[in-house]
Amino acid sequence: MNIVLAGEEASFRNEISKAFKGAYPKSFITAFADGAELLAYLTSHRVMTYAPPHLIILDLNMPKLDGKTTTEILRRQSHLHGVPIVVLTDQMSDVLRHQLLQTGASLTLQKPATPGAVSSFVAHAIQLCDASPVKGKSV
Repeated sequence: MNIVLAGEEASFRNEISKAFKGAYPKSFITAFADGAELLAYLTSHRVMTYAPPHLIILDLNMPKLDGKTTTEILRRQSHLHGVPIVVLTDQMSDVLRHQLLQTGASLTLQKPATPGAVSSFVAHAIQLCDASPVKGKSV
């Protein structure tokens, strides 16, 4: 499973990466500090030809491009339409959840704070990938 992850905090990126590696050892995770870096990576012809993502995980609050704006831009990319996008934040409200889903997020979650919450998040994300019409060679 090829996962692309963006979040400002290194601890967030490390925690999510470690959880996926533990639950799905064959996963390959590419992490970035913000949405702008993630978008630059995903617009590379080489990436989309040889290693398209099976899942995109975004922190809502990031410098340069936040998770909501990054999701909007990703959903305008035809080659990424079927790729699940999960947006995490530490302050989720019903209004924000609705806005993110309208923007194109596949799933919105409160940021995991405990090991059990991270495990639950990983299980949700893997189910989302299994249900996605986008299937890559390495799944």
